[in-house]
Amino acid sequence: MKKIFPSVVENTLIADNIFKLVLEDSFPHDEFKPGKFLHVKCSKGLDPLLRRPMSICDISDDERYLTVLYRKEGRGTTLLSEYQAGEKIDILAPLGNNFELPSEYENGENSTGDFQKQCLTKKVLLIGGGIGVPPLYYLGRKLKAAGHSIVSILGFNAAKDVFYENEFKSLGEVFVTTVDGSYGMKGFVTDALAGIENAEIEDCGPSSRTAHNRTSSRLRRTNDRSVLQVHEDHEDDENAEIEDCGPSSRTAHNRTSSRLRRTNDRSVLQVHEDHEDDENAEIEDCEPSYDVMYSCGPKSMLKALQSRISSDKLAYMSLEERMGCGVGACLACVCNYNEGFERDKNYSRVCTEGPVYKLHEISL
Repeated sequence: MKKIFPSVVENTLIADNIFKLVLEDSFPHDEFKPGKFLHVKCSKGLDPLLRRPMSICDISDDERYLTVLYRKEGRGTTLLSEYQAGEKIDILAPLGNNFELPSEYENGENSTGDFQKQCLTKKVLLIGGGIGVPPLYYLGRKLKAAGHSIVSILGFNAAKDVFYENEFKSLGEVFVTTVDGSYGMKGFVTDALAGIENAEIEDCGPSSRTAHNRTSSRLRRTNDRSVLQVHEDHEDDENAEIEDCGPSSRTAHNRTSSRLRRTNDRSVLQVHEDHEDDENAEIEDCEPSYDVMYSCGPKSMLKALQSRISSDKLAYMSLEERMGCGVGACLACVCNYNEGFERDKNYSRVCTEGPVYKLHEISL
C-alpha cells in the first residue's frame, strides 16, 4: 500500500448517478490486481474526513490509466464527481486481497487451498449487481487474456441504471436483468442463472426438458434393452397411467417411477431399482458446466447465490462494505466466518483479509 496522487483524465456520467473516473499514474498490473481496491479521499479539505473504498474497474495495458466506476450517492461521492481533468486526487492503494485466476494455480493449490486439475480453457461465470459490476470487468479482461471462456450476468434496478454492457460483451456472452423489467430479463441475477442452468440441461438432449423426460432420457441411455422396449411399449399409455397415479404423481419423475412400479414386467422394476442409486450421478451430466464463478454485489444478491450454488462449486465473492481506516485498525468492516472456515479468529476484516472470499466462507 502507498499514497499516490494520480491526475484526473476523465470524470463523466455514464448512467443514472454512475460516474466513470479515469486516473493517470503508474499502476503496475502485478500490484493492482483484480479484486483489490482504492481508498479515495473525496474532498480537497478535511470534510468529509473518511475516505471511500472503490474497486478497480480496469487498468490499461500500458499500466498508465486506471478506471473507477462509482455511484454519486452521498456528500463524499458528490464532491468526487466535481473533480475536473488535470486535478489530482489523494488515494491509498492498492488495498485488500485479490481474485485468483484459474491459470495461477492449475496443477496445484492456490493461497486459499483450492485445487484445480489442469485444463487449458475453463468456463467462467461472472455475476455482478449494481456497483458490484465494475471489479468483474477487470477480472474478465484478465481471464479472457488467459484464454478462458466467459459468461456474464449483470443485474440492475432499471434500464437507467445499466452500464458497461457492451464492454462485457467484448469478453463473451452477457445476460442483463432489471428488477422492473425495463431492460433485459425481468428479475434478479439468480433468475438469469436459473435460465442458464435450464438451457444447459436442455442441451443434454431434446427429451430432457422436463423432469419426466430427463428420467426417460436416463432410461433410454442405459444398455438394458428391456427398459428400452418397455419405455416404448408404454409410451402410448402415458396419459392414462398419469391420471391413475394419485399422490405419487406430484412430480413428473414420480409419475414415471409410479408407472414403472405398477407394470407386471419384473425386468423394468429391477432395472428401475438398480438405476435408482445412479440417478444423481446421471443428473450431474446435465448440470451447469461452468468451472469457476466470481461475484460482486449487494449482500442480498450474494446471500441468494450462497443459497443457490453448492458449496462444492469453486465460487468466490467480493464484499461491498463500509470502511473507516481501510488498513484493518478500526474494525469497522468486520464480518463473521461461517462454521468450518474460521482462521486464527472467528471474524474477518474486509479491508485486509478481504474483500474477496470463497462464496460460502462468510456469514451474510
